[in-house]
Amino acid sequence: MALNLFGPSMIDLQYMLNTTMSMISLCQTATGVGSLIGALCSFLYVYINRQFTVIVMTSLMYVFSVLIILCPDIWWTIGAFIVAAVGAGAWDSVSSIWIVEMWQQNSDPLMQVLQCMYGLGSIIGPLILAPYLTGDLKPDNQTVSTLTTQLPLITTTDINNSVDRRSKLIAPYVMVGSIGLVVPKILIDQKTEDKYNESDVIVKKSSTDRIILIIILCLTFISYSGLENIYFSYSSTYFQYACNDIDAKTASHMLSVMSATFTGARLVTALIATRLRSQTIIAYSLCLVCISMLILYFGQHSVPLIWTTNALFGLGFSALRPAYYAFAEKSIQLTDRVSALFTVFSSILLILSPLLLGPLIKDHTERSYYKLETFK
Repeated sequence: MALNLFGPSMIDLQYMLNTTMSMISLCQTATGVGSLIGALCSFLYVYINRQFTVIVMTSLMYVFSVLIILCPDIWWTIGAFIVAAVGAGAWDSVSSIWIVEMWQQNSDPLMQVLQCMYGLGSIIGPLILAPYLTGDLKPDNQTVSTLTTQLPLITTTDINNSVDRRSKLIAPYVMVGSIGLVVPKILIDQKTEDKYNESDVIVKKSSTDRIILIIILCLTFISYSGLENIYFSYSSTYFQYACNDIDAKTASHMLSVMSATFTGARLVTALIATRLRSQTIIAYSLCLVCISMLILYFGQHSVPLIWTTNALFGLGFSALRPAYYAFAEKSIQLTDRVSALFTVFSSILLILSPLLLGPLIKDHTERSYYKLETFK
């Protein structure tokens, strides 16, 4: 929920920090770098306590997600994003492993429920943020009347600099960060109770086939996670520039609609995961994503079609990550290090996205769409 605030508030952060769209997009690179560092910590869990490490890192994630809004310039903001994303990367690489360790062969529907909680945060975050957004303000066409004609009223002050965006955004960022601190508290309680012993988990020995399948899945995570992360992060900004009828609040609500279908579909998938193979779930989810991309191509300037596309993208994205993890568990046996590799490869396109989309998203929205389409 904390890091999902960036997408809807990207324009406000740009003007708040008095920077360019290309520079504010580097916060996505920072998120990818931090996520990669957090995931690589999984290789150290044979030497350090895994649960205590995740408690510390998730605490840092929520503390620094609040500090983002207090940073004085873009470089401090990028640093805060890196630290916050370290906690997110650690959580992403560990959470699914915990589900598998505790529930073994019955873990498929529970992984869908786990990812459903992410979707719930994606709904709540933009809804909390929406009333405080300003977006890219455009001055009205004003004129000064004279005795014979009307002259345009010329001003040297950018209307976007007339709003104190920082004071408006502090409240939602603090609110979301405070809610998120419940997570470390739950982890502390679980460690105190010590309900299961992770050392009891039996891990299959490595083989050539297992290594090949791990490589294939890592490459899959590059394309799928790259598209999902970039869409969640950039779509709100993209739609504001692609369609004049969409303002910052509407774009944030669109993201919440996508998150709602994203979350609801995961609940449904949790119910049917015991009856359908993970390969089947992956197949129909990818078909939905492709259909969504096609509708967005023809309807990127139509408000109703954009609403429809967001809902369909939510359905398509919803089950993919837990389905990939379920498939991996049955095929190669998940471990901390394998899960860390998935998270690392998921971060690659997120790191590169500002170089691909940042310079285009404001002035060349159609070209930025073509870049987005290539990720699928």
